[in-house]
Amino acid sequence: MTICRSFVETMKSVSPQAFSIETPTDVSIVFIDGQLKLQCPEGIQDWFEFFQALFKRMIDKYLAMDGITTIILGFDDSENSPPAKAATQAKRRSKHEKLDWSALQPLPPTIPSTYSTLLMNRAFKSRVILFIIDQVTMFCKVRPDQRIIIDYMGNPYTAVGVGSGRVNTIYGPNGASTDADQFEVACVLGECDVKVARYMGMGNILLIAVDSDYVLVALSTMERLGIKAPRVYVKRILLEPGNAALKIAAEEATGIEVKKKPPMKKQKKDIFACSTENKENIDPSAELTAPVVKKPRQYEYADCVLIGESMRKILNKHTPVCLQGHTMRIFAHLVSLCGCDFTRGLAYCNSNIAMKNLAILWPGLCAAASIDAMGGVVMDSRIVAEKFVGVLWKEVQFKKFSVNKNASFETLYKELSTNPSISQFRRDRLISPAHLHCLVRTGNWVASYWSDSERTPCSLDGGDFGFVRRLYGGAIEFDDKVPLPS
Repeated sequence: MTICRSFVETMKSVSPQAFSIETPTDVSIVFIDGQLKLQCPEGIQDWFEFFQALFKRMIDKYLAMDGITTIILGFDDSENSPPAKAATQAKRRSKHEKLDWSALQPLPPTIPSTYSTLLMNRAFKSRVILFIIDQVTMFCKVRPDQRIIIDYMGNPYTAVGVGSGRVNTIYGPNGASTDADQFEVACVLGECDVKVARYMGMGNILLIAVDSDYVLVALSTMERLGIKAPRVYVKRILLEPGNAALKIAAEEATGIEVKKKPPMKKQKKDIFACSTENKENIDPSAELTAPVVKKPRQYEYADCVLIGESMRKILNKHTPVCLQGHTMRIFAHLVSLCGCDFTRGLAYCNSNIAMKNLAILWPGLCAAASIDAMGGVVMDSRIVAEKFVGVLWKEVQFKKFSVNKNASFETLYKELSTNPSISQFRRDRLISPAHLHCLVRTGNWVASYWSDSERTPCSLDGGDFGFVRRLYGGAIEFDDKVPLPS
């Protein structure tokens, strides 16, 4: 699962001190998203070499660090992934070629040339994961006070080290227990992205993951845990900060409004400026002979505690006091409205637009928010339509067009979708009232899933979350036939 990385760019702009290229030294637990490591690098054909290059070296590196007591290796369990994901994954999967592989078929002697395509087959991927788990159990060595936990199918268990004989070790929402009677059996989770939450109560933790949603899951979970939350770091690819959030961060630091710089004038290119002398000095074979040097990937570590403090400092200026304990979970709703693996987002709405217009858009989300029985945040579709999307259209996206500022959302949608001054391309991407009602309902489920996945009901059968199976055994779709409540 993933979100638009512009939200993490925003977080880096607001809290630059939270991002560092230095490995944190105060962690005792490392969670590795093994799913992201399954892509085999070019040139490797031997299975054991593949395991050593992508898994063993990394595990050994963290086991050698001072203070590390637990390594958790997690993988996606497709059998227990939320059915809601099928609504968006079907379109993505249709673009990829599928190769057959029987669940009883063993791995081939060497890595096949079609490896990346075969990973789309669940049976083949499961075989690869089970091979990696076997290799970890046999070849990864730990100190007497260390252990390696495997979190794949069913309950997580200790595969190597302390307690490795107890496959029934139970991991509750606030950490691990060697006594199975102390916690109910943990909810079986499918996606690695949310499995991390069950380990956040065990101590300071480092998450080895690239997907941007790990930061959001950490922020939402830490806010729910409150004072029990430890320090959480996320290792991710180095990002540049976002411009819109940089402006807000500068104003926050200085108290002075940062004026927009005038755009630079484009210089006209003289098509006759290329002289014969310049052409003679160019070696025509240079481009063909020069080797292509790939820059190695650069990584950074995001401190989620510092990110949360900085984000709340800015967002709470526009948040009622009664909701300031739920700021990051309201922010999660904003992310889901912009689009993720489970939702169809609003067109032309992203982190930069939201941060530029925070003063007029954020209050609308707060007005729509209410707290449910589990302490989660639930949005009201009608209020989101009138006070968030309606304001977004009237004051930001279609500000230069003459629209009725007092019109209801339905009237506004009708006016804009029939306005000949707006291009047909933009009109086609306007979200209808029924589609918006579906988006808000799916967002209610996603925000709960990100912050408290073990207690979140099934997206299909657990409530009205905007997902439906039209026919028995048929594909899961977005339930966009229900009209927006009045």
